[in-house]
Amino acid sequence: MTEATKASQKSANQIEVDGVPLDGAKLAESPAASYLTRDDNRLLKELKAKAAEASTHADPHNSGFKVGAAILIVDEENRPVGIFSGANRETHKQTNRSVTCGERNAIAGAVSDGKLGDSTKNHIGAVVVYTPTESPVTCCGLCRDVITDYTSPQGDAAIISFCKSKESIQTTAREMLPGAFLGKGQAEELGIRHDHGCCDHDHAQESPLSKKYVDGMSLARQTALEKSSAKGPKRGCAILTTEGELITGAAMENMMSGVGTDEVTFALHRGIYDGKLSRKGGQIQAVLTYTDGNKIVPPNGYALQLIADLSGSKNPDMIATCASKDSMKSSLHEQLPGAFERSKAATPLPASPGKIPAGDKKPQTPQAVK
Repeated sequence: MTEATKASQKSANQIEVDGVPLDGAKLAESPAASYLTRDDNRLLKELKAKAAEASTHADPHNSGFKVGAAILIVDEENRPVGIFSGANRETHKQTNRSVTCGERNAIAGAVSDGKLGDSTKNHIGAVVVYTPTESPVTCCGLCRDVITDYTSPQGDAAIISFCKSKESIQTTAREMLPGAFLGKGQAEELGIRHDHGCCDHDHAQESPLSKKYVDGMSLARQTALEKSSAKGPKRGCAILTTEGELITGAAMENMMSGVGTDEVTFALHRGIYDGKLSRKGGQIQAVLTYTDGNKIVPPNGYALQLIADLSGSKNPDMIATCASKDSMKSSLHEQLPGAFERSKAATPLPASPGKIPAGDKKPQTPQAVK
């Protein structure tokens, strides 16, 4: 293939939204792509404009970081049903610093309007995020949780982040939170490795660290069976620190409402309270989770975000197993690629066009698409 041909193909695959170049081939992975790019990308431009407008109404009282989001709701044939926008908000009271992100506010609006949720067959076809910053940012872990709740079973909703500059980030719901789709038989496709017995005693002699992993998983199992009050399968966690200490946590749920705390978040909060973990980061070596059921349950997006916030530039091992003795070994960067973090320790997604880097690769700095 000649250089001229390659340049021609690149030009054909590249589209523009208000002067911002996007990878058309990447966008085509979304079933809603034909609607998004119709009439000179009219729908994409509208989503970007609504997200940018929403960011002007943001109320980030504590952080000062404004985020706007717009979501496209589509029906079961991936035809557009409506657009909903939202901005982030932070409480003004010092005693209650609750935060709601723009993406979740937009989704809540669609649910409240009856366009999304169990009463419909609609789902999210695209999410556009806008921040008035020089570089784009991705959705936080909790927003990824909620987006995957309302995307298609394949997780192919297009997720695009814009900013003031001509940089952008393109990905999909499935790529942003691969662990949420393990039950759909896509673990291998998503690059998450299944390793039967990666934490059993046969591996314990490999290294002192391997023995710590075996001890940690045994403790996670014990914690699940003895302490968890989850309404479904009991779940437990053991966090291994770089100092060799193990911090445990169990999934806790209110028997009436089901509201509670997952096992990883419980362990993280306990570690912070005991002074074993801090915002300085870098103290987490591995997160080991056990589920007393036949299906692996990896940490949710919210817990993964907390791990990222406490890990700094480190990339902790993430190991999960269950009663069937199946196990999964991956890393934080594989389970939460491009974790939302405004510090220099962030592991950003590559700017469009590009794919989420695997956990064993060096962090990639976003580059503007030429």
